[in-house]
Amino acid sequence: MAKSVVAFSLNEFDPSYTRVYVGNADFEKTQITNLGTLEVITGNAYFDDSQIESLGKLTTIKGDAYFDDSQIESLGNLTTIEGNAYFGDSQIESLGKLTTIKGNADFGNSQILNLGNLTTINGGAYFRYSQVKSLGNLTTIGGFADFRGSQVKDLGKLTTIEGNAYFDDSQIESLGNLTTIGGYAEFGVRTDLKSEWEKRKNK
Repeated sequence: MAKSVVAFSLNEFDPSYTRVYVGNADFEKTQITNLGTLEVITGNAYFDDSQIESLGKLTTIKGDAYFDDSQIESLGNLTTIEGNAYFGDSQIESLGKLTTIKGNADFGNSQILNLGNLTTINGGAYFRYSQVKSLGNLTTIGGFADFRGSQVKDLGKLTTIEGNAYFDDSQIESLGNLTTIGGYAEFGVRTDLKSEWEKRKNK
């Protein structure tokens, strides 16, 4: 079979040559360990229960990305996930160069400690039972934000939560730069955060 820059199936995929994978890429139970020259996956990417350890030159996933139960420790050059991102029970500790997740982001039960260069989550963000302590450079969450049972203490540069925000049973020390909650804010026993938010709204 002639080598192709574009692959439409895993049978056509060659990590030393392929740059674009068209459609959903399911690496589960394959023998592929490195994505090599691959730069774009146009559909969903399934890394769960795969042998892949490195994303190589991959920069963009145009669908959902499933990293749960994967062996990947670093996102490498990945900058954009246009769908949802699932990190539960993965080995990833930092999001590295990733700047944008256009869908929901599920950090629950993940090992991620650092959000790296991530600035935008267009969907909801689930931090429940995650190890993330600071939101770092993240400025916008376009959907809900669930901090219940999380390790998050510092909201970093976060200014906007477009959906509901759940702060009850959280370790957050201050609302920081947060100026907008588009939906309902649940504080529960965190009367300190509730008072801080009410004063901020009344300014």
